Amino acid sequence: MTSDSRDLCAAIVHRRDCGRVTCAIENRIFVAPPSSDLDTVNTFVVAHGFKALGQRWIEIGARAAEKVAIAILSNDLAYNAQIMLSDDAELLAKRFMAMFCDSVRCFTNGTHVPQDARATKVSLGWMPISSTAFDAGIVCIDDARVGMLWVEDED
Repeated sequence: MTSDSRDLCAAIVHRRDCGRVTCAIENRIFVAPPSSDLDTVNTFVVAHGFKALGQRWIEIGARAAEKVAIAILSNDLAYNAQIMLSDDAELLAKRFMAMFCDSVRCFTNGTHVPQDARATKVSLGWMPISSTAFDAGIVCIDDARVGMLWVEDED
């Protein structure tokens, strides 16, 4: 991770002080040998202690990914209680998305997909990648980087 991405991830973890937050952005070349985007995404999440979803990731656009990031930063997953001001969550989400180029591909696991996301498929629930009661987030990948912003909450 660069110092910019380390500082951003530290700020995100500090500001969303409930549950468990995983924020990581790494150079793609260090994550996996040249492979498909989904293979790299799966390798990346496993390297961070999560389960791979294989082909079951839900692909969403960058704007929808930003909305997911805002939602999971600003509200608790279990009770939807506000835990961060929306403006603060929006600023952090925009900074996270700015780490990637315009050709970024974004993936999530279900529930928090905005209705206008034009997702490749939408789940009424979610496919957990952790063993906690609730988890949600985004994984983003472009030609140079791969990153995740993931939140886990308990009931």
